[in-house]
Amino acid sequence: MPKINLQSRLFLSHLLVLLVGVSSLVIIGKLSSPRYFVLYLEQLQARNYRISYGVRTVLIDGFEAAWNHGTFWAVITGAGTAGGLSYLMSQRIVKNLIQMEKITRRFAAGDLAERLPASEIPEINRLSSSFNRMAASLAGVEERRQ
Repeated sequence: MPKINLQSRLFLSHLLVLLVGVSSLVIIGKLSSPRYFVLYLEQLQARNYRISYGVRTVLIDGFEAAWNHGTFWAVITGAGTAGGLSYLMSQRIVKNLIQMEKITRRFAAGDLAERLPASEIPEINRLSSSFNRMAASLAGVEERRQ
């Protein structure tokens, strides 16, 4: 079975977090919103607003339909946006790592002048700085040897 690359793993981990968050929202909303709406209708009736059983049923059904419709579009929009951002962020991280891999291969092949560029991602930037210090040290050792 082929291994999943880092970009795919990052993307899938972001989508898993998204799925848990959206599922929680939908489940809790689906369970609690109609009950709160019924409580609100009961509070209106307690304030002497007359709501017949038929009207109450239509209001509750209308509320549930509106909630379902709104939730559907919120999930589609939120999941699409979050999925797109997750893809872009994972691509951004992996792009830096691929660049690092190419430069370290050239360095290992003997091009001791190769250096890694700075990165906006702090952890990758620290790794680049460490590599560059190591490269400068090795280049200095090689110069002294000759």
